[in-house]
Amino acid sequence: MISNCGHDENRRYSGGKAGDQTGTEWQVINWYNRPWKCVLRHPDAKVRKMIASMAKAAAANNKIGYDQSERYTFWEHLKASNYDPAQITIACEADCSSGIAAIVKGAGYRLGNEKMKNVSIYLYTGNMRAALKAAGFEVLTDSKYLTSDAYLLEGDILLNDNAHVATNLTTGSKASETSAPSKSINEVAKEVINGKWGNGSDRTNRLTAAGYDAKAVQNEVNRILKGNASAPSKSINEVAKEVINGKWGNGSDRTNRLTAAGYDAKAVQNEVNRILR
Repeated sequence: MISNCGHDENRRYSGGKAGDQTGTEWQVINWYNRPWKCVLRHPDAKVRKMIASMAKAAAANNKIGYDQSERYTFWEHLKASNYDPAQITIACEADCSSGIAAIVKGAGYRLGNEKMKNVSIYLYTGNMRAALKAAGFEVLTDSKYLTSDAYLLEGDILLNDNAHVATNLTTGSKASETSAPSKSINEVAKEVINGKWGNGSDRTNRLTAAGYDAKAVQNEVNRILKGNASAPSKSINEVAKEVINGKWGNGSDRTNRLTAAGYDAKAVQNEVNRILR
């Protein structure tokens, strides 16, 4: 199911009365293929849950309608209503992109997320991908995220850069809050070195929220930079492939051998699972 802000009471884009006159201007509907060009996913489940909750509440409140010419009035009333769409009592308007921008920004205030608080309410579909990526969202373009709702999580944002944006409200049958990350430890470590994951506790939190073992990533960073003379010579990805080929044994014997060689056995197993899934 998705929260969809798509047209006014006359199935037009402007000129209607403030508020949702028909219950269909902003409504919850079945997932459909726009087609979507990407999915914008925040790595923090609390953020995704908040976005989904606010998008659902906006769709349920008939004081919030659709009108491109009055698209910023939703934000003004959201801001005056404790950033809770359910508390809005004065008729106002949004369109698809201003509605998403207001919800993301409002969720930032409710959760104390500075990057999301700084999101502009003046976004449109053409610049939303870059703006939300800068606010900490991941950009997913694999076809499995775009052609059905099976791999979507609640709070995912569905974007067609040239046409429309909507919010996914439910977790798909093949999705998991703890699904294996898509990149190897080695790939993420290189991104860390290039500054893409921040520093200190912020980096640790972001890596953990994205499903990575922050300690294993740091060990791989150290290995790449040769900051630790005793660091293992092979990447987690290389060792995982050796495990799959049977070179490290099984069970506790494998764990002991990996640990003795300086590898994080849990991180290696996670990488094995990622490769084989």
